[in-house]
Amino acid sequence: MYLGFLAFVEGKKDEALAWYKKILECDPATRRLDTEGEWNDYSRLKWGAEHGYLYAFPQELATFEDPRQRLGVLLCDFYYCTERNQDGSALSRRFLAGRYGTLRGAEQDYVYFVLGSLLQRAGDRPGALSAFEKVLLNKNSTLTERRAALAAGRLAITDLDRAVRERGKRYLLQLSQSRNKDSFAYTAMIAIGTHIAQHEDRTAGIAILRAVPEDAGPYKGMANVLARMYGGESIESIMKAEEAP
Repeated sequence: MYLGFLAFVEGKKDEALAWYKKILECDPATRRLDTEGEWNDYSRLKWGAEHGYLYAFPQELATFEDPRQRLGVLLCDFYYCTERNQDGSALSRRFLAGRYGTLRGAEQDYVYFVLGSLLQRAGDRPGALSAFEKVLLNKNSTLTERRAALAAGRLAITDLDRAVRERGKRYLLQLSQSRNKDSFAYTAMIAIGTHIAQHEDRTAGIAILRAVPEDAGPYKGMANVLARMYGGESIESIMKAEEAP
Protein backbone atom coordinates (compact mmCIF):
# COMPACT_ATOMS: atom_id res chain seq x y z
CA MET A 1 0.00 0.00 0.00
CA TYR A 2 2.80 2.42 0.93
CA LEU A 3 4.75 1.62 -2.24
CA GLY A 4 1.65 2.37 -4.29
CA PHE A 5 1.19 5.67 -2.47
CA LEU A 6 4.82 6.67 -3.07
CA ALA A 7 4.43 5.91 -6.78
CA PHE A 8 1.25 8.01 -6.80
CA VAL A 9 3.11 10.93 -5.16
CA GLU A 10 5.75 10.72 -7.91
CA GLY A 11 3.06 10.82 -10.58
CA LYS A 12 3.62 7.20 -11.66
CA LYS A 13 0.01 6.18 -12.18
CA ASP A 14 0.60 2.76 -13.76
CA GLU A 15 3.17 1.79 -11.15
CA ALA A 16 0.83 2.86 -8.34
CA LEU A 17 -2.04 0.83 -9.79
CA ALA A 18 0.23 -2.18 -10.18
CA TRP A 19 1.19 -2.02 -6.49
CA TYR A 20 -2.45 -1.67 -5.45
CA LYS A 21 -3.37 -4.65 -7.63
CA LYS A 22 -0.94 -6.75 -5.60
CA ILE A 23 -3.06 -6.01 -2.51
CA LEU A 24 -5.95 -7.88 -4.13
CA GLU A 25 -3.67 -10.78 -4.95
CA CYS A 26 -2.36 -11.04 -1.37
CA ASP A 27 -5.39 -10.11 0.74
CA PRO A 28 -8.61 -12.17 0.34
CA ALA A 29 -10.57 -9.83 2.65
CA THR A 30 -9.78 -6.78 0.51
CA ARG A 31 -10.53 -8.79 -2.63
CA ARG A 32 -13.97 -9.68 -1.24
CA LEU A 33 -14.74 -6.05 -0.34
CA ASP A 34 -13.67 -4.93 -3.80
CA THR A 35 -15.89 -7.55 -5.44
CA GLU A 36 -18.83 -6.34 -3.35
CA GLY A 37 -18.12 -2.74 -4.35
CA GLU A 38 -17.54 -1.62 -0.76
CA TRP A 39 -15.22 1.35 -0.18
CA ASN A 40 -12.06 0.49 1.73
CA ASP A 41 -8.42 1.58 2.00
CA TYR A 42 -7.55 -0.15 -1.28
CA SER A 43 -10.47 1.22 -3.30
CA ARG A 44 -9.94 4.80 -2.10
CA LEU A 45 -6.23 4.76 -2.94
CA LYS A 46 -6.87 3.06 -6.28
CA TRP A 47 -9.49 5.68 -7.14
CA GLY A 48 -6.95 8.38 -6.27
CA ALA A 49 -4.31 6.87 -8.52
CA GLU A 50 -6.81 6.62 -11.38
CA HIS A 51 -8.08 10.20 -11.01
CA GLY A 52 -4.87 11.94 -9.93
CA TYR A 53 -5.91 13.08 -6.46
CA LEU A 54 -7.04 11.68 -3.10
CA TYR A 55 -8.94 14.08 -0.81
CA ALA A 56 -7.54 17.47 -1.82
CA PHE A 57 -8.94 18.52 -5.19
CA PRO A 58 -6.26 19.33 -7.80
CA GLN A 59 -6.88 23.09 -7.47
CA GLU A 60 -6.48 22.82 -3.70
CA LEU A 61 -3.28 20.81 -3.99
CA ALA A 62 -1.93 23.30 -6.54
CA THR A 63 -1.79 26.04 -3.88
CA PHE A 64 1.01 24.17 -2.08
CA GLU A 65 4.12 25.28 -3.97
CA ASP A 66 6.61 24.06 -1.35
CA PRO A 67 7.37 20.40 -2.24
CA ARG A 68 7.66 19.44 1.43
CA GLN A 69 4.27 20.93 2.22
CA ARG A 70 2.71 19.27 -0.82
CA LEU A 71 4.05 15.89 0.30
CA GLY A 72 2.72 16.52 3.80
CA VAL A 73 -0.74 17.33 2.49
CA LEU A 74 -0.77 14.17 0.38
CA LEU A 75 0.23 12.23 3.49
CA CYS A 76 -2.69 13.81 5.40
CA ASP A 77 -4.93 12.67 2.55
CA PHE A 78 -3.41 9.19 2.72
CA TYR A 79 -4.18 9.01 6.44
CA TYR A 80 -7.75 10.17 5.78
CA CYS A 81 -8.29 7.59 3.03
CA THR A 82 -6.87 4.79 5.17
CA GLU A 83 -8.78 5.95 8.28
CA ARG A 84 -5.63 6.56 10.30
CA ASN A 85 -7.37 9.47 11.94
CA GLN A 86 -5.01 9.95 14.89
CA ASP A 87 -1.91 10.05 12.69
CA GLY A 88 -3.59 12.42 10.23
CA SER A 89 -4.85 14.74 12.98
CA ALA A 90 -1.40 14.94 14.56
CA LEU A 91 0.24 15.73 11.22
CA SER A 92 -2.39 18.37 10.41
CA ARG A 93 -1.82 20.07 13.75
CA ARG A 94 1.95 20.13 13.17
CA PHE A 95 1.24 21.84 9.85
CA LEU A 96 -0.93 24.46 11.53
CA ALA A 97 1.71 25.03 14.21
CA GLY A 98 4.17 26.03 11.49
CA ARG A 99 6.43 23.00 11.70
CA TYR A 100 6.65 22.80 7.90
CA GLY A 101 6.74 26.50 7.12
CA THR A 102 4.18 29.27 6.98
CA LEU A 103 0.81 28.43 5.45
CA ARG A 104 -0.88 31.06 3.29
CA GLY A 105 -4.66 31.59 3.31
CA ALA A 106 -5.79 28.88 0.88
CA GLU A 107 -3.16 26.45 2.19
CA GLN A 108 -4.25 26.97 5.78
CA ASP A 109 -7.88 26.53 4.74
CA TYR A 110 -7.24 23.07 3.36
CA VAL A 111 -5.24 21.86 6.36
CA TYR A 112 -8.03 22.97 8.70
CA PHE A 113 -10.54 21.22 6.44
CA VAL A 114 -8.71 17.90 6.37
CA LEU A 115 -8.19 18.15 10.15
CA GLY A 116 -11.95 18.63 10.58
CA SER A 117 -12.66 15.65 8.33
CA LEU A 118 -10.26 13.44 10.30
CA LEU A 119 -11.73 14.54 13.64
CA GLN A 120 -15.28 13.98 12.40
CA ARG A 121 -14.43 10.49 11.28
CA ALA A 122 -12.84 9.84 14.70
CA GLY A 123 -16.09 10.90 16.41
CA ASP A 124 -14.91 14.28 17.72
CA ARG A 125 -17.86 16.40 16.56
CA PRO A 126 -16.97 19.60 18.50
CA GLY A 127 -13.36 19.46 17.31
CA ALA A 128 -14.42 18.81 13.73
CA LEU A 129 -16.93 21.67 13.72
CA SER A 130 -14.34 24.02 15.21
CA ALA A 131 -11.85 23.15 12.45
CA PHE A 132 -14.44 23.60 9.69
CA GLU A 133 -15.50 26.95 11.14
CA LYS A 134 -11.88 28.14 11.18
CA VAL A 135 -12.02 27.89 7.37
CA LEU A 136 -15.25 29.89 7.26
CA LEU A 137 -13.80 32.59 9.52
CA ASN A 138 -10.85 33.07 7.17
CA LYS A 139 -13.20 34.12 4.33
CA ASN A 140 -10.66 33.38 1.60
CA SER A 141 -13.37 32.57 -0.99
CA THR A 142 -11.71 29.26 -1.83
CA LEU A 143 -13.07 25.94 -3.02
CA THR A 144 -12.15 24.63 0.41
CA GLU A 145 -14.43 27.23 2.00
CA ARG A 146 -17.39 25.77 0.09
CA ARG A 147 -16.43 22.25 1.14
CA ALA A 148 -16.10 23.40 4.75
CA ALA A 149 -19.46 25.23 4.69
CA LEU A 150 -21.19 22.06 3.52
CA ALA A 151 -19.36 19.88 6.05
CA ALA A 152 -19.99 22.30 8.94
CA GLY A 153 -23.63 22.74 7.99
CA ARG A 154 -24.41 19.04 7.72
CA LEU A 155 -22.60 18.31 10.97
CA ALA A 156 -24.04 21.20 13.00
CA ILE A 157 -27.62 20.82 11.84
CA THR A 158 -27.86 17.44 13.63
CA ASP A 159 -26.43 18.73 16.92
CA LEU A 160 -28.41 18.52 20.16
CA ASP A 161 -27.68 22.19 20.94
CA ARG A 162 -30.23 24.47 19.28
CA ALA A 163 -27.73 27.32 18.82
CA VAL A 164 -25.35 24.97 16.99
CA ARG A 165 -28.21 23.70 14.81
CA GLU A 166 -29.05 27.29 13.87
CA ARG A 167 -25.44 27.86 12.80
CA GLY A 168 -25.66 24.74 10.68
CA LYS A 169 -28.85 25.99 9.02
CA ARG A 170 -27.19 29.33 8.30
CA TYR A 171 -24.18 27.70 6.64
CA LEU A 172 -26.35 25.49 4.45
CA LEU A 173 -28.71 28.30 3.48
CA GLN A 174 -25.84 30.62 2.57
CA LEU A 175 -24.23 27.93 0.46
CA SER A 176 -27.48 26.92 -1.24
CA GLN A 177 -28.26 30.56 -2.08
CA SER A 178 -24.81 31.42 -3.41
CA ARG A 179 -24.44 32.49 -7.04
CA ASN A 180 -22.05 29.65 -7.76
CA LYS A 181 -24.40 26.74 -8.38
CA ASP A 182 -22.27 23.62 -8.12
CA SER A 183 -22.43 20.21 -6.44
CA PHE A 184 -21.83 21.80 -3.03
CA ALA A 185 -24.73 24.23 -3.47
CA TYR A 186 -27.07 21.46 -4.70
CA THR A 187 -26.10 19.16 -1.84
CA ALA A 188 -26.70 22.03 0.61
CA MET A 189 -30.16 22.61 -0.90
CA ILE A 190 -31.03 18.95 -0.43
CA ALA A 191 -29.68 18.91 3.13
CA ILE A 192 -31.48 22.06 4.29
CA GLY A 193 -34.67 21.18 2.40
CA THR A 194 -34.76 17.75 3.98
CA HIS A 195 -34.11 19.14 7.46
CA ILE A 196 -36.83 21.79 7.20
CA ALA A 197 -39.34 19.31 5.75
CA GLN A 198 -38.65 16.84 8.55
CA HIS A 199 -38.40 19.14 11.55
CA GLU A 200 -39.94 22.55 10.84
CA ASP A 201 -42.20 23.24 7.87
CA ARG A 202 -42.91 20.47 5.39
CA THR A 203 -44.22 22.82 2.71
CA ALA A 204 -41.20 25.13 2.94
CA GLY A 205 -38.79 22.18 2.88
CA ILE A 206 -40.46 20.69 -0.19
CA ALA A 207 -40.24 24.08 -1.93
CA ILE A 208 -36.46 24.15 -1.39
CA LEU A 209 -36.11 20.62 -2.75
CA ARG A 210 -38.19 21.45 -5.82
CA ALA A 211 -36.03 24.54 -6.42
CA VAL A 212 -33.00 22.40 -7.30
CA PRO A 213 -32.56 23.33 -11.00
CA GLU A 214 -33.17 20.97 -13.89
CA ASP A 215 -29.51 21.11 -14.97
CA ALA A 216 -28.31 19.81 -11.59
CA GLY A 217 -28.01 16.27 -12.95
CA PRO A 218 -28.42 13.51 -10.35
CA TYR A 219 -29.02 16.08 -7.60
CA LYS A 220 -32.29 17.09 -9.30
CA GLY A 221 -33.47 13.48 -9.37
CA MET A 222 -32.62 12.97 -5.70
CA ALA A 223 -34.34 16.22 -4.72
CA ASN A 224 -37.48 15.29 -6.69
CA VAL A 225 -37.74 11.90 -4.99
CA LEU A 226 -37.40 13.49 -1.54
CA ALA A 227 -39.93 16.21 -2.37
CA ARG A 228 -42.47 13.62 -3.49
CA MET A 229 -41.81 11.49 -0.42
CA TYR A 230 -42.35 14.42 1.96
CA GLY A 231 -45.41 15.33 -0.11
CA GLY A 232 -47.01 12.05 0.94
CA GLU A 233 -46.18 9.64 -1.89
CA SER A 234 -45.02 6.17 -0.93
CA ILE A 235 -41.57 4.93 -1.82
CA GLU A 236 -43.18 2.12 -3.84
CA SER A 237 -45.20 4.50 -6.05
CA ILE A 238 -42.19 6.79 -6.56
CA MET A 239 -40.00 3.85 -7.61
CA LYS A 240 -42.64 2.57 -10.02
CA ALA A 241 -42.95 6.01 -11.59
CA GLU A 242 -39.17 6.28 -11.93
CA GLU A 243 -38.99 2.87 -13.63
CA ALA A 244 -41.82 3.60 -16.06
CA PRO A 245 -40.71 4.22 -19.70
